[in-house]
Amino acid sequence: MEKKTLFFVMLLFGILGMNAQELKLSATQKGKIGYRNDAGEVVIAEVYDYAEPFAANGLAKVGKGKKYGLIDKAGNIVLPIKYDEIDPFNPKNPTRIKAGKSYGLIDSQRGAILLEPKYAYVSRFNCYGLAWVKKGGTLV
Repeated sequence: MEKKTLFFVMLLFGILGMNAQELKLSATQKGKIGYRNDAGEVVIAEVYDYAEPFAANGLAKVGKGKKYGLIDKAGNIVLPIKYDEIDPFNPKNPTRIKAGKSYGLIDSQRGAILLEPKYAYVSRFNCYGLAWVKKGGTLV
């Protein structure tokens, strides 16, 4: 019975280890960026002009030209590549995005839109988890 338990534990760690592979940034000679696994295999095609390492939430900021979006570790686009700015993730608060001259917010864990970018300004969140939102000339 101990051999079966040991085999099961080793199998479980092997499966978890395969899923826990870190994807590393990879670039072509033409400067396009993608991601490779530990074996050096391309996992996410090298098609981006800008890319960051994956964050703890499993998302990475990528860009084409001067527009940015988010992808997951399977290469699926989570947030379309159409934003001018995406602030760094903060696990406690939503993340600020900017499209043109308008600001909005996304969920820092899933990348889902919380506030469409239609506000004149959204501040970064303070230590109390609050942010200023300005619509037109009025703070709301």
